[in-house]
Amino acid sequence: MQTVEQMASWVKNNPGPGHRLMTMSTTDMVLSSTTIPSLSIPASGIQYGYNDIRPYPAAAEVLRSDPHRRLWMYNGGRPCIGGMGTEDDGVSLRETAWAAYKHRLQWYMYWDSSLEGWNNVFQTAFTWGKHTYFDPVLGMTGPGEPGNGNGVILYPGTDIHNVGDSYGLDGAFASMRMKGWRRGIQDVDYLTLAAKVDPAAVNALVQRVVPSTIWEVQNQSEGWNDVPISWSSDPDDWEAARAELARIIIGGISSH
Repeated sequence: MQTVEQMASWVKNNPGPGHRLMTMSTTDMVLSSTTIPSLSIPASGIQYGYNDIRPYPAAAEVLRSDPHRRLWMYNGGRPCIGGMGTEDDGVSLRETAWAAYKHRLQWYMYWDSSLEGWNNVFQTAFTWGKHTYFDPVLGMTGPGEPGNGNGVILYPGTDIHNVGDSYGLDGAFASMRMKGWRRGIQDVDYLTLAAKVDPAAVNALVQRVVPSTIWEVQNQSEGWNDVPISWSSDPDDWEAARAELARIIIGGISSH
């Protein structure tokens, strides 16, 4: 952190136009708010809460209120935010967008969207970490948080390394997870429009749909897997929430 602060301070204190450049590092938002004050963008991992959630809202407000700084977060997974794995619920990345809206994140970064290397993603879902042993609950697992589909939400239209599964298209195929994320982003547009009409109703709806997410989730045991998610896995509940937002928006239009 000392090195990051030093390098960020060089940019911030540049006597020329260079001081307008923003600096970014993937680092803890709470620590960065006090120990790396020169860093413009501490992009924080989502797995938060632990045994004391109180420092996080304060740190987030420090970043939001400083015009030279930004509140970014990245990656993550259950129970703090929807997971990126292929086996997660179809609403998982829809929840991610709602969580970002709830906590007024200024950017949500996913690393990365199309995994590097020669792995044939059309033949194997295993994309991350290592499989070194069999667990009776987790199945094949190992170090590095192994997962299926992690790092891949876009699939190659042309694959020069695995030509047998190359479709020869100039572009990429969106995964169902990517489409779920898009639906969540569309929901945020609804949330933004509805909040202009009835902010109290929208706040209540957000609290009902995603009651505990990101740093609000407190780890009360030895492992995160023991904490259940707070949001519904039923897509009908999410569609009902969007319909409720639409009614608020239409009501605001008709009143004018």
